[in-house]
Amino acid sequence: MSNGWEGRRETRQYGNGWISFDLPVLTNITITQALTAIRDSSIQDQCLDFGKVHLGPSGNPPRYLTALDHKTQIPLSPQLQEFYSFARWWRNSILLMEVIDPDAYFEHLTNPNLHLGEVLANEFSHPYVLVDEDECAIDPARCVLFSLDTLDRYPYNRVYLVFGDKEEPEVWGFREEHFHSPNLLAYLVNGVPHDGIL
Repeated sequence: MSNGWEGRRETRQYGNGWISFDLPVLTNITITQALTAIRDSSIQDQCLDFGKVHLGPSGNPPRYLTALDHKTQIPLSPQLQEFYSFARWWRNSILLMEVIDPDAYFEHLTNPNLHLGEVLANEFSHPYVLVDEDECAIDPARCVLFSLDTLDRYPYNRVYLVFGDKEEPEVWGFREEHFHSPNLLAYLVNGVPHDGIL
């Protein structure tokens, strides 16, 4: 497409396996524009398993995100500030799945149906999501849970924010396959439904 929404993805070797990488996006599209396209997509209405998308209040971003060590407080980057200003949480989104309100993290952590503590503990061991190319666990103090495919049972698909020395965190996850995105905007643009809205 020629309207600036082109997502680019490639498969690369990663450790002893392969992983899908979203390439950096060269575009003037904003986080808000991408989220508006996701919210208003007609594809969402056609997927009966998901139903209508719901999202939380706008204009009230959290002060910080809680890392997976359960104590480190990470301030919002510019992209995350824009994301959480658009909506604090999402439900039933085809792309975003269930984005947890950051202030409800500990509530979900103790939900007996979700087994979130068990999920998070397993992510730091091979072949799960939060390991580097040398199959070493990423520091939990650098990682934040971003979204899950369900809040009612043990989740299959998970997405995390991984903070490093750049202004924006990377997006790492598992959705049918392991993937990495260089930042939130690349993740959103590569996943935006191309259904005529764009």
